[in-house]
Amino acid sequence: LGAKVGKNCVLYPKGAQPRMTEPDLVEIKDNVSINDAVVVSHVNSRGLFVLNRIVLGSGSSLCNGSRVMTGAILAPSTVVHEHSLVFQGESTTEGEQVIGWPTSYQPYNNLI
Repeated sequence: LGAKVGKNCVLYPKGAQPRMTEPDLVEIKDNVSINDAVVVSHVNSRGLFVLNRIVLGSGSSLCNGSRVMTGAILAPSTVVHEHSLVFQGESTTEGEQVIGWPTSYQPYNNLI
């Protein structure tokens, strides 16, 4: 039981309470950093309770106050910025920057 975690990951360096509600549905690839972020693998909408897997790609980073919802797939090197949301079932592309809530997706080179 529990999350599938790759090598060289940093998970909740300040602690979690719990911030990953269904860890057995989360796959965390190598070199992922999760700060004070929320990873939720369920949704309960109009009485329909659904569980889906979440994949956090290699080199991804979840910044403070960010949230990744059920069924999301983060491509390698995705950064979910502070107080930003990856909505249920969404996927990112490699190196993408997720900014805001509602979300704006930016390629990495647009932020330099």
